[in-house]
Amino acid sequence: MHQLFVTPELLEIIFRSGDKRESAICARVCKLWSGVALNVLWRDLDGLYGLFSLLGEILQQPVDSRHDFRSWPTLATWRRLSFYAPRVRTLVYDETRPETRKMDLDCFDLVAMTSVVSILLPNLRSFTFLSTEPDNRVAHIMFMHETIRQFDLLLSPTYHPPSLFQNIVERMPFLTHLRLRSNMRIGSFHEPLCSLIKGLPQLVSVTLPTLFTTSAVIEELSHLNHLESLEIDKEPASWDEHFDLTPVPSLTESDFPKLTSLSLSIHLSHLKQVFEQGFSQPCLLTNIYVQEVMGADDESVFSFLGALVKHCPLLTDLTLSLRIPMEWLFVAAVSYAGLHTPITSDALYPLLPLKNLRTLEIHHPKPLDISDQDVEFFTAHWPNLETISLNPDPDLSVIDTPSQITLASLLSLHRNCPKIRTISLLLSPPSIPILTLDTPLHPFRHLEKFHVGQSDIIKIGSVAAFLSQLFPPECIITVGGESSSELQLIGRRSATETAIRLKRWKDVQDVLPHFIRMVEERRALESKLQTLKADLEAQGGATNAIFANDPTSQNSDGRVTS
Repeated sequence: MHQLFVTPELLEIIFRSGDKRESAICARVCKLWSGVALNVLWRDLDGLYGLFSLLGEILQQPVDSRHDFRSWPTLATWRRLSFYAPRVRTLVYDETRPETRKMDLDCFDLVAMTSVVSILLPNLRSFTFLSTEPDNRVAHIMFMHETIRQFDLLLSPTYHPPSLFQNIVERMPFLTHLRLRSNMRIGSFHEPLCSLIKGLPQLVSVTLPTLFTTSAVIEELSHLNHLESLEIDKEPASWDEHFDLTPVPSLTESDFPKLTSLSLSIHLSHLKQVFEQGFSQPCLLTNIYVQEVMGADDESVFSFLGALVKHCPLLTDLTLSLRIPMEWLFVAAVSYAGLHTPITSDALYPLLPLKNLRTLEIHHPKPLDISDQDVEFFTAHWPNLETISLNPDPDLSVIDTPSQITLASLLSLHRNCPKIRTISLLLSPPSIPILTLDTPLHPFRHLEKFHVGQSDIIKIGSVAAFLSQLFPPECIITVGGESSSELQLIGRRSATETAIRLKRWKDVQDVLPHFIRMVEERRALESKLQTLKADLEAQGGATNAIFANDPTSQNSDGRVTS
């Protein structure tokens, strides 16, 4: 047999490139192949149904559709499970997905009661447990042990925070990646969370719910010497009265020594002070996402960006979410329209030195006060830009002035940003640039997505004709946005008008492929004509050279005879 078919490492690569059915067939070939194929089959578990089925027959309950054992696990079935359990490296149990077979609480209890092993999955490295059952408070504990490095948990209101976090510290002390999810308020989780962070000194990446990053939590995280990424979930959460807006995290120059990615819910002025206190030397941050919690005007944005660029010269990706979620406004007593004045191009000037900027996203309740000329000016300074999003989905309920950006900005991006992949703009409908057949224009090389939010257009055919000159066939157009659902409740424009806008862009999507095909055919024809013309000129030049070198073909005055 060829060496390829008896080398476990090579076999594993081959088996992992196929599907599970093929790996199951390979497991029956020989003893060597069986071991490698079973490792591939059981390496990544999606759900617990297959694992628990090794312990006994499982039936679906008619009441709540959850699954439970028909009979108790036995010593023989535990031996069967022990053959496969060491092969598992990743376990994801996610009840938030409709396709997941949800296990009944009694099922977990029987596994814990009848277990004959101290560690259920001894080689588990990554563990995700997202249970929607409020009473499922301890089921995840049976899977915890010291070799786990990545842990993702959906917090339940029934959890006892001190006990929960203490179990995490004691059973998984060497965690490097921690993600906690929750749609509830931090409340009683605050102090235990700080203790949890302190007890996990090896953390490299931490992701917390939106409003869990209080000043005290940030200060505790800043002491982690290995922390490279601090993120928040982007999903809006209910406002929490325990979220401290006033205190500013107290940091020193030695805090966050390895941090490269930062995502926080914080007031811009507070984060500015954090940079000035704790990042006095140029830091390693390359990726920053900020969710404003109080509202920011033009001046505060300008001031924050100035401090940001000064202390983060390596920055490549920046997202400013200055749009406060609606559910925060009534509870937090934040004035929506009063604190959200339009952001102008002047506020973005501090970003000009960032020559390596790849991503710029700005989200705001009102359309940005930025023109096509501003887009041309800024993009000329950002040749490496790959993603730009200039507030394509404002809250239509607070729009005072329309967007100034038109389709002409696409020409600036085409000219200045050859690496651009995603463009998101709120467009003004009046003018459409005219591109003549003589315009030497080629499609974007890497453009994958063009998001227009709820932009208004009038001439569908003219828009499609213009876009066909610039867009590659694989580029998709997306419409709508976060404010679509809010519009029906509080928007000044009617839902009917919004539907009309979206319908117009849908029509553009439908006809654009045909326009692109015609443009490609025209370009192919022009290319053939240019090639033919060049060949004819070359042939004509060669003929003239022959006549020029033949003395018998010339008169005494040098003219060629017929």
